[in-house]
Amino acid sequence: MIPFFRKIRKKMADDNKPLKYMRYAIGEIVLVVAGILIALAINNWNEDRAKKVALQEHLKNIVEGLNQDSEGRLTLVKNINEFRFYSMLYLLDISGHEPNYLTNFEPDKDFVPVEWLWKGKIPTQYNEQFIKVAIRWMPITTEANGNYTTILDRINDDGLFSYIEDPALQSAIENNYGEDERRFGIVEGQNIRKFKHDWFDAMNSAGFNSEYIKDPKEVIEWLENNPEAIGKLRNLASNAKWLFESCDFMIEDNKQLIEDVNTYLLENK
Repeated sequence: MIPFFRKIRKKMADDNKPLKYMRYAIGEIVLVVAGILIALAINNWNEDRAKKVALQEHLKNIVEGLNQDSEGRLTLVKNINEFRFYSMLYLLDISGHEPNYLTNFEPDKDFVPVEWLWKGKIPTQYNEQFIKVAIRWMPITTEANGNYTTILDRINDDGLFSYIEDPALQSAIENNYGEDERRFGIVEGQNIRKFKHDWFDAMNSAGFNSEYIKDPKEVIEWLENNPEAIGKLRNLASNAKWLFESCDFMIEDNKQLIEDVNTYLLENK
């Protein structure tokens, strides 16, 4: 294409001898600049297209990660901590302390834990086997760190986040990431470890091993007459409640974000 234009330009320049070389030189410069600009435009278009394709793959990975997160980590943490919470309310109740001590909270009387934790409803009367199970699970929370954050980190590292053309979706992704960090991140992990450490100290000081409770009645009698231990028990219960309610919140937030991302992918194929 460029040689063709050069022939036309040369012929036009030849018609006016005094201006021949000047017109020829200017034409060469124009052609070179135009070629460079066209090449840059094509290169930029290709780069933008490649980044948008990469972004779509990252967003699909986020959807997959959110689904796995809700069905895996969050469901597991919710099940364990909901059971821990209601187990601790039971221990408070049978040791003669107010079980529903949380403001504006009404326990779910129909709560049934998953079978691998306990078969059937939480007992309402003294039950030695349940007390052993409840005490064994009290300090167990499981890790609750988010599992799709590395995908989001890669989007940022690749400079692709700005290629999301919907500001509302950008905010939704950032808010989901921030909520997960706030509810299950470093600070919350420190709180969990402190409450668990305090409870272990109290149990050990009283001569109990949470892994093996020989006589549950001794533990209940200890709780009946130990306000300090009750305070630590309530801290654990409050933390368990925070964790399972946080899981409920994040499962719903993940569900909404999955819908938003899928809609964006359909609209930006």
